[in-house]
Amino acid sequence: MPIDRFGLAIATVDPVAIAAFESATHAVAAHKPGAPAALDAALAVKGGLAGAADRLEARIETNPGEFLIAKLAHSLRFMTGDAMGMLTSVDRTLVALRKDHPGHGFMLGCRAFALEELGAFDGAEKLGRLAVEIEPEDSWAIHAVGHVHEMTGRAADGLAWIESRRPTWTHCNNFALHMSWHAALLHLELGRVGVALDIFDTEVWPRASDDFRDMSNAVALLARIEQFGVDVGARWQGPAAIAARRARDTTLTFAALHNLIALVSSGHIDAARELAASLEMPSIGGDDQESVRAGVGRPLARAILGLADRVARPVDFASILRELPRVGGSNAQRDVFTRLLASMAADRHDAGALETILSVRGKLKRDDRFAALSRERLKTPPRRLIA
Repeated sequence: MPIDRFGLAIATVDPVAIAAFESATHAVAAHKPGAPAALDAALAVKGGLAGAADRLEARIETNPGEFLIAKLAHSLRFMTGDAMGMLTSVDRTLVALRKDHPGHGFMLGCRAFALEELGAFDGAEKLGRLAVEIEPEDSWAIHAVGHVHEMTGRAADGLAWIESRRPTWTHCNNFALHMSWHAALLHLELGRVGVALDIFDTEVWPRASDDFRDMSNAVALLARIEQFGVDVGARWQGPAAIAARRARDTTLTFAALHNLIALVSSGHIDAARELAASLEMPSIGGDDQESVRAGVGRPLARAILGLADRVARPVDFASILRELPRVGGSNAQRDVFTRLLASMAADRHDAGALETILSVRGKLKRDDRFAALSRERLKTPPRRLIA
């Protein structure tokens, strides 16, 4: 599987690339004690995200002070949507780290993010601020506190926090684009649609990128803006062109579903059908992403494709919501899917389904403008869909 410049998979499995990657990690392991952790992490390149995290965390038991191992495990748990796993993994490391260890502040930032994802917002904010105080350059801790602001409905405070630390995160590889995404969401919640669009153009999608993280930022922001009834013009075409080239790429379900939204929203229906069909095909290797596709990826893809076909396909909202964390990413990132489900329920005038969706969503974040808008949509004539 090709790896991008920041170390994450961006395309379908390539046996030649896999072999080269394994050869390199074996070579490193032969010359550096402790480097076999790289081999464990290499499992993720084959789609075994959870298995790679398990093996890395086993090393934490015997190498509790190995900061890099802990950070890798944390990242992999994040990519599988395992918030409790993130917290457990970080705590194993923190127990062994002295407060003067160079990685101590960074691990507090990881713990803050895990707490935020578990809904422990007060503890997350307190710990995240402490982490930034200890390690001012920790963009992940800054990010964790920003999440708390968003999920607790404190948009103005969140913007003040993020912007005051822009000099730190603005040079943090393409994570800077993600931080700008957060800023745009907060502006959008405050009703500043024009500002959100400007941030999209200049900071979230300043140039075309096939990095799935950049794609998820762009897709989720445009989808949110459109849900407020705003025409985003030709902005879908850039992400859609990338998505069309990846119509057979189902390596990461999280990425594939964002690509599908881009294709449907831009009217690239043939490519959308091709990607949905690719998601329906079982993986021969049986990696953990196959389980994710079966449990939530395929049902959600069918629902999204129904928007393109204007077909009122049966949607098991409760099942998708229950399994949605397995897609990976954060609660804020997965909200793009929850919002789509809520919009579907509202368009069908299914008040029961809508309230179920908004109730589940309300446990993750305070009701916002979107929740109010969704309830208002129940009062409008239902969309004409083919039964």
